[in-house]
Amino acid sequence: MSEPLLVSVGFALRNSESRYGLAVLELAIASIRDQSYPHLEILVGDNGSTDKTTEVCEAWARVDRRVRVVRHDPPLTAQANFIYLFHAARGKYFTWAADDDFRTPNHLAVLVEALERYPEAALAFSDQREFSNHANYQEGWEVRRPFVTAGLSRRQRLDQMPQGSCTHLCYGLLRRDVLEQYEWFELDNSSFDVPMGYYLSLRAEMVYAPGACYYRFIPTKAKDLAARTVMNNYASPRWFFPERM
Repeated sequence: MSEPLLVSVGFALRNSESRYGLAVLELAIASIRDQSYPHLEILVGDNGSTDKTTEVCEAWARVDRRVRVVRHDPPLTAQANFIYLFHAARGKYFTWAADDDFRTPNHLAVLVEALERYPEAALAFSDQREFSNHANYQEGWEVRRPFVTAGLSRRQRLDQMPQGSCTHLCYGLLRRDVLEQYEWFELDNSSFDVPMGYYLSLRAEMVYAPGACYYRFIPTKAKDLAARTVMNNYASPRWFFPERM
């Protein structure tokens, strides 16, 4: 009997309590722990939190052996934390997770099935909805992105990349051995996924897997958007990619 396919989830966070409160952090972690696909390793990159974020994550690790917490103190840049989590992963498939977003319980199961069905694909992504109220996150608005690349030439894949979404790239499910060959660019943290997306477009297909949903939090006020960017990047916002704020 073959070993079950391991999926690695890299949970990048910093001072989650201070931004959204512990209830939101608990829901975000539970959204990963309660996935119907059970064969997970959950890697938490606690990026030098100064509130109760560390305490909450370590409590989860004590009750769930799949959870492993690594604290970066002093903190890394947000980009370096994301990259660290990828390199620390062991699973065949990999996805990042955020402390303010949620997934349907079948999200990873649906994406694993898609990548197993399409071995030529580097990425599988689900439906996506954006919301601005954590209490009613399921009532958000649908986001459509032209990310499906089946039957397209490499040039066509590259042409459609600027119309895409970092959420599909970072929070879809990646075939880890494809991205392991990627040389990470030292860019500003709000746009590190851009060259990664172009690389994946050249390497393999991206497939859409219906039947699951990723819920992405979007602040409604410009000042909250800027504050979130500064918190994540420890620098002034870059406006070239506003959808990545």
